[in-house]
Amino acid sequence: METTGDDPGQDRIVTVQYQALADDLTPAGAFQVMAEWEWGEKQVLAMVLEKGILEPKYYWFTKPYIDLAPILVFLNRGALAGSSLHNFADKESGARIPKMHRQGKYAEIIDYVTRERDAAVDLLRESREILGALGDGRRRVPKESEAKP
Repeated sequence: METTGDDPGQDRIVTVQYQALADDLTPAGAFQVMAEWEWGEKQVLAMVLEKGILEPKYYWFTKPYIDLAPILVFLNRGALAGSSLHNFADKESGARIPKMHRQGKYAEIIDYVTRERDAAVDLLRESREILGALGDGRRRVPKESEAKP
């Protein structure tokens, strides 16, 4: 989600975007960007709510969901400060989004969120390999005496 700032009382939601991923974390299907300037902020929020993304019991526990934040915190050796995507990927900070929005540079915003998606997917795929190898080495294989009948 891209916004014009952090204050929900005065700032606007600019875009909400999502990407379905295959099991190998490659993009599956189209990258979806819902833009405030095309739909209006209320309609963008209505579409997000219709998809159930904000309903934890429905969406988060019934559909696969990957949050990049914990991976970024671990990449930052456990520190929250400095654990943003642009510190670990070829992606600029989103600080320019509010100015681009005010100037009506919508194509540049779409380009930015697309590059951000690419950076996130690249980091997820690389993390999958590294964390998968760690998991392979640490995975506990149940002994026959522990195996369920």
